[in-house]
Amino acid sequence: MTATLNALYYVNAWEADTDVADGLAHRAMLKKCRLDYSVASLSRIDAFLDALRITYKPARDAFLDHPENQNLLYFLAFYVGEVVGRALGAPPLWLSYEDATKIAPDHDQMFSACFETSVCCRYPDDLTAKVDFFMPLYALFTRLLSADSGKSIRFSAGLFLPLGSDASPSATTPTPAFVPGLFGSARSGYSPPDAAARRQHRLVRPWWGNGHKMSILLDSADRLMNTGRLVWGTLVQANKILFEPEYQIGAGGEVIYDPSGRLPPEELVALASQLFALKGTAQRNAGLAALSAHLADEMTPAFGMDIPPPLCPQPLKLSSTYFDQFFLPDGMLTLRHFPLLISDDLPGLVMILPWQLWPVDLAGQWRAASESIHGRRIDSSDWKKRYDDAVQREHTRRTAASNADAAIQLYEEGLLHYHGRGIPQDFVQARHLWERAAELGDTNSLNNLGILYEAGQGVTPDLQKSISFYRRAAEGGSLLAQFNMGKTYLRERDSGITHAEAKQWLQMAARQGNEEAVNLLLRHFR
Repeated sequence: MTATLNALYYVNAWEADTDVADGLAHRAMLKKCRLDYSVASLSRIDAFLDALRITYKPARDAFLDHPENQNLLYFLAFYVGEVVGRALGAPPLWLSYEDATKIAPDHDQMFSACFETSVCCRYPDDLTAKVDFFMPLYALFTRLLSADSGKSIRFSAGLFLPLGSDASPSATTPTPAFVPGLFGSARSGYSPPDAAARRQHRLVRPWWGNGHKMSILLDSADRLMNTGRLVWGTLVQANKILFEPEYQIGAGGEVIYDPSGRLPPEELVALASQLFALKGTAQRNAGLAALSAHLADEMTPAFGMDIPPPLCPQPLKLSSTYFDQFFLPDGMLTLRHFPLLISDDLPGLVMILPWQLWPVDLAGQWRAASESIHGRRIDSSDWKKRYDDAVQREHTRRTAASNADAAIQLYEEGLLHYHGRGIPQDFVQARHLWERAAELGDTNSLNNLGILYEAGQGVTPDLQKSISFYRRAAEGGSLLAQFNMGKTYLRERDSGITHAEAKQWLQMAARQGNEEAVNLLLRHFR
């Protein structure tokens, strides 16, 4: 099949909504790009390729191993060529690499035969600016694999348009416009990061997060990262500290979003302004009154409030969320719109997508806005270290809390076996349970192990082991162990233990309110 017939095959299959042999990768996502043969649609293809690169991080050879991926690039190449042809009023002449080499003998000296150069096209010479061949596959693949926003399909195609045309490239590479709904579902631009990536971008729980009404979102953040889909979100209001780059702790805010993913961010921004104007005002409409009261409250989160029809006929939602500043470019709020993760399994819960997973153009726009606001570029070179430190602190805190919970359970199970409450008395099993709890740092279990070895319950009596357990528990702050140390030292003074040591431990227990320790001090140390 000739290159021209190939072009017709792919373009006609797309227009007829029929599949090509071996399939077309990311078809559903591509449909959201509005491929209407306008020059503006080339910018939407740039955004589409950026989304693929950021989400899947493709490697050239691995990507081309899948025929459906090759079909995707072929179709886009033929589509881009057709867009330029329609703008010129002249259909492209499609050529293979071999055909191009025959027409221009130096072609093979400039380009080697590979997938990227396998097809190219020509347009009438009088309409081109001294450019003979257009290789859209090469431009597409470069954009897909490179984070350099200057390598734009829009720019490359514009070189073949008539000089002075409205569609010709500007002196600087234009920033591709964002396509509403491009990232509207898991099938169109978002795939869950792997476990390692989720740990790297884990939302760090704030100090006030335990027991707070926002904890339902904080507890569900990992599930949202794993099962969520993307929609545009817009800021209604947020804690003012989130607009300052020097602040390094997250805070709450209110966002609106369209669960269907269809409403463009510009319309959401306009609606957000109307909502903020409602704050604290008297409203006859019950829905508007509830929104007004909620926005004025600022202390009570809400998840999935309906935006009533007087404001917008489309079913939109308002939710409270937590802005982790490590999820924001340069650690601060600037633009009003951002990608949000939502899930049908977690209705009303939303979280901002970590900026490291954003399309590069959106992050660039965000940083340009922050520079404009502050008159300087925010130095974010140490943000990764600060983030890692925060994650480590949170991991240490959670590990300690988990260990403490497990230790308490083991300690209490040991008490049941020791006393025979509801089960046969079993000193050996009690010892096993307390040993496990002691490994997790439980001082009560250490003290009880000292009792077992002192009394010879389930073990051979061993005073030295007993004192060792008492000492570890006492140094850890256990009141009972401090008393037991003092009492044991009083009883065992003939073993080389001094009066002073016994007094020291009894005083520590007495200061914590142990009456028996007070009595022993009065009896032996007046």
